[in-house]
Amino acid sequence: MQLPFSRLKLFLVCHLFLLLGIGMLLVCAVMMASTRHMAVRGEIAKADILQAAIERHISDNGWAPESAGRRTRFLQKLNARSSLKCHILIEKSGDIRFQKSFPNENLGQLPLSIARTALLSGSREIDYFGTTWGVYFRQRQYILISAPLTDKGEIVGAVTFSSSLVPIYQQLRALQKFILFYICFNGLILTSIGVFRISRKLITPLYHLLERADAAKGDDPAFYINGGSPDEFNLLSKSLNRMLTRLADGKKELRYTVSSLKKANSELKQAQQDMISAEKLASVGRLAAGIAHEIGNPIAIMKGYLELLKTPEQPPEQQRDFIDRTETELERVNIIIQQLLDLSRPNIDQTQETDIHNLLKDTVSVFSHQPLTSNLEILLELTASRHFCILNEGQLRQVFLNLIINASDAVGHKKKGRLVIRTENQRDENNEMSWDFLLISFIDNGHGISNDQLSSIFDPFFTTKAPGKGTGLGLSVSYMIAEAAGGRLSALQRPEGGACMQILLPLSETSPLHREPSYFLEETRGETI
Repeated sequence: MQLPFSRLKLFLVCHLFLLLGIGMLLVCAVMMASTRHMAVRGEIAKADILQAAIERHISDNGWAPESAGRRTRFLQKLNARSSLKCHILIEKSGDIRFQKSFPNENLGQLPLSIARTALLSGSREIDYFGTTWGVYFRQRQYILISAPLTDKGEIVGAVTFSSSLVPIYQQLRALQKFILFYICFNGLILTSIGVFRISRKLITPLYHLLERADAAKGDDPAFYINGGSPDEFNLLSKSLNRMLTRLADGKKELRYTVSSLKKANSELKQAQQDMISAEKLASVGRLAAGIAHEIGNPIAIMKGYLELLKTPEQPPEQQRDFIDRTETELERVNIIIQQLLDLSRPNIDQTQETDIHNLLKDTVSVFSHQPLTSNLEILLELTASRHFCILNEGQLRQVFLNLIINASDAVGHKKKGRLVIRTENQRDENNEMSWDFLLISFIDNGHGISNDQLSSIFDPFFTTKAPGKGTGLGLSVSYMIAEAAGGRLSALQRPEGGACMQILLPLSETSPLHREPSYFLEETRGETI
């Protein structure tokens, strides 16, 4: 995982070199300013020496006219030997005793002006003139130093010296080049040393920590990245060890919890399946009791036909008719038994795209031979344009079966009961799709559901039927099946009487938008089974 030269090392190199460079440049700037100040102080010290020499000369020779030649030669000699140039010498009375102009200096009357100022004030005067390129920016080019001359404690005149600061700037710039080279060289050396020390102390332990953290597993033993030294990384490794220990313990608890949940979920699914199977067997049992009576009539008819066929005087045409009628009754019995077998067949725990309309028609056709629904008129109003859902077909058939049986029981006290099964599409208000759900309504004209029973009818073992007529699991199982299909089952009390059970199912995404032909709608709308 550790790279030869990581981003962190690059960050350290750049910032360490930058900080060292900035620090050294600041030191260089202070050094340049201090050196310039010292050089200027040196020029002022030279001016003090020249001032003392001029005072001795005046003390020895005075201001007499005959000494003017000697004084001029003496000042010219001083100008030739020193970087300081004597510009002007005035007597106490203000008379100019010596004045000299230099070709590179255009000072004008400034030397005379500051000489008179020093003569009147009795103190040294310093002024600067002109600008030139200094070390870092433009600075003063000339320095003018004017001082009063004294003889035996009395001011007898004043003198003004000038000096160019350009040579000082040139020396400082030459020194600056050397210092910059020294800064770069030392910066590289110090940066390398700093990066090496920081990498050894911080980056390398950090990489070790990252590698161990990536490779760590819940059962790994404790690890320390920095031996036993009491530093922050050792404390961090100890904290990570404690965290890994807690994670390992949590992982064990999580495994145990997941295993327990899987077991509970498996048991719950098995219990649900047992409930569904028990309710299915109860429904099939009720249907089988009615079918036994329904099968008895065709068998009696077939028995009579067979007795007639034994009579030898029957003409062949009559015998053929008896045989055809017997086959018809046999087909009727076969259909009844096949429907009962389809209902009792175990459900396969598999979902598939199912045509709800066809499933409703198949389920309703089962009751065409049932005495249980002899007083119940079942009407299909299959008006939904989209009616394909992804679900367990066998389980949904059981829901339809339970709801039809409940409707039959609800209208049992009436001579003419009525059950309307209606389908329609509903739109989800939070979705821009036109059709998202299929609503299936089972509307009967029975005794209905009281308000205090609406909140309990889906509870297991809750029933309003007489003892022996129901297990109390039909609606509970149906509710569970509807939820497993991603929908819901609800009950409504109708103001005009009777009950309305509604199943809301999500349509499959590939459900085709298909409208049956009008003749089919007219045939199924109000179809009596």
